Amino acid sequence: MNEHEDWKKSRRRKQQPSVDLSKLDRLPPHSLEAEQGVLGCCLLEPKGAINLAGERFKHTVEVFYDLRHQVLFTHLLAMQKHGEVVDLITVMQRLSVANQLEEIGGVGYLNELQDRVPSAANLPAYLDTVWERYQLRRVLQTAARAQALVYEPEMLDGKQQALEQVLDTIEKEFMAFTALRTSKKESSAEELTIATMDEIEEYQRGKGAMRGLSTGFAYLDKMLCGMQPGQFIIVAARPGFGKTSLGMNVVEHVGLDLRVPCGVFSLEMTKEELWSRLMFQRARADYQRYRTGYLTSDDTEKLPAVAKQLLVAPIWVDDEASISIMELRSKARRMVQEHGIRLMMVDYVQLMKGERGKHYNSRADELTDVSNGLKALAKELRIPVLALAQLNREAEKESRKPRMSDLADCSALEKDADALMFIWEPKLKDEQQREVVQQLGGDWSNWSHRRNVFVAKQRNGPTGDCEMIFRKSCMRFEQYKRNAAAVRGAEEEED
Repeated sequence: MNEHEDWKKSRRRKQQPSVDLSKLDRLPPHSLEAEQGVLGCCLLEPKGAINLAGERFKHTVEVFYDLRHQVLFTHLLAMQKHGEVVDLITVMQRLSVANQLEEIGGVGYLNELQDRVPSAANLPAYLDTVWERYQLRRVLQTAARAQALVYEPEMLDGKQQALEQVLDTIEKEFMAFTALRTSKKESSAEELTIATMDEIEEYQRGKGAMRGLSTGFAYLDKMLCGMQPGQFIIVAARPGFGKTSLGMNVVEHVGLDLRVPCGVFSLEMTKEELWSRLMFQRARADYQRYRTGYLTSDDTEKLPAVAKQLLVAPIWVDDEASISIMELRSKARRMVQEHGIRLMMVDYVQLMKGERGKHYNSRADELTDVSNGLKALAKELRIPVLALAQLNREAEKESRKPRMSDLADCSALEKDADALMFIWEPKLKDEQQREVVQQLGGDWSNWSHRRNVFVAKQRNGPTGDCEMIFRKSCMRFEQYKRNAAAVRGAEEEED
């Protein structure tokens, strides 16, 4: 019996983690010596050292742990920006005027900083050390924030909504922290002006006339100037009008022709069904014949070459149904980090859910959260988000061009969208029908239709119709010849 008790005691000792009590109350990671080395170099050789430090630290004074160093570096950056002479005397005078000379340790501390370094040759090593310690402090801050959120009353009650909010908040904070390592968000007026003038010069030389991602349709691109980073773009239509086909036409062009990574969230179709449609769409093969078992030899000959292209296509598909806006945001961030996607498509908005566990007074309120979340995601990730949406039955009943008020279940979509487009079928006169048949090579059937893509809203450009033909057999949209002629004519005039 005694042996058994001894065994249980030893077992408990092994299971309990050993804790070094001396490490529980330590200061956050920092290096005063390295911080002093950076500031000493800035005082010794200000012209090059301050610029290098500002660029390396992305003009963030919090990289310094010591508050005295934060104050001093703030003044050094300001003096450099305004072209002021930086030396021991001018810095001392500036600090005196600001009543902060004693706050940083007085003239004696300024002399000590300058005397600590014989030259600025070791500045890169000091910068690396200070930046590394700053990143470690950010990790600790984010972890502490996570711990605080976990112990809030809502979390202790075990609510699913609270759990998702915590996970989303922490993931966003970690992404902001990792983004800080590589880039800064703010830009000065000088940087923006130079970048804009460079862009204008490129445009005048005939290069980069379209600033965003091409949709694959020249006339639509001319109206939109391409899909811009941070834009929330909606394509809406009634069921069976080809909104998924149009969305996948765009994804196909961006992913296969431009070789730009794309992410697709399919809430309606399985990924296998969506991929088979993409294959037939790319090959211009008859998908209906394939589904009914009557695929022709002409079509089967096209598919192997397309399959070879799709094997290496930079396109990633997620087909989780009833996904919530928080889950989609988490998946999209991971796609951007792991695969570098630069275009995201969602099919379709009305199938998405709001925050898990959150009570909504109406479906419209829930979709408002979804719409706001998609707009915020496009801006956060700096990629265009192409979202498909359903229209209600009113436009179909009245046989008219759709209006923004026809968006099903949610008015927030029309407010949040940077560009809003509708797919609709215009009534054609006999002459127009003959033109369509001529473009189709005399093959006018129930599987080919005239479709217009109506740009109903655009924040920074014109609105109007883009005339297209929808080959339903292979689920492809093609530019109508009159649009193509208009684009060619405009290009010839520019030349």
